[in-house]
Amino acid sequence: MEFEVFAVNDGCFFEEGFCQTTHALGGPLCLTDWEVQAPGGSLAAPELAQGLEELREYLWYQNNCGSTFQEEGLPNGPCSLCWFAHFKAWGVTAVKIVGREASFYRKMRSLQLVKAVMDKVREGVSYAGVSQWTRSLRGTPDYCDKGYMCYFREP
Repeated sequence: MEFEVFAVNDGCFFEEGFCQTTHALGGPLCLTDWEVQAPGGSLAAPELAQGLEELREYLWYQNNCGSTFQEEGLPNGPCSLCWFAHFKAWGVTAVKIVGREASFYRKMRSLQLVKAVMDKVREGVSYAGVSQWTRSLRGTPDYCDKGYMCYFREP
């Protein structure tokens, strides 16, 4: 049996066709900038407002960090790049670059990013080495440290 995994670009938990109902009803609910109010029209409790801000930050990371790029032109956004050495050991035969709606530039740079990491794995670099190299290649360790961009995280 062949296995494939997502490599980079989309943090949506409802990947591909799983969220057609929310998109069909006027747009993706996950990207709606909700305003939470308590009964009677007053602004919600500070705890709820804080939770909403945390959700907004999380969604920003999940949606390709606002579709941003690093200074070198590599795309920001969720990925599984640090895990490529594990995938090889587990027999994963393909990685999928998500983002059919992305610009040609984002797709090409994503392909280059994935190929660079795959080349390191083929060279026999250890898991820790691949992870460290990938984080330096991405150039946004603060984004990685947040933990919101990782498809897979260490337990």
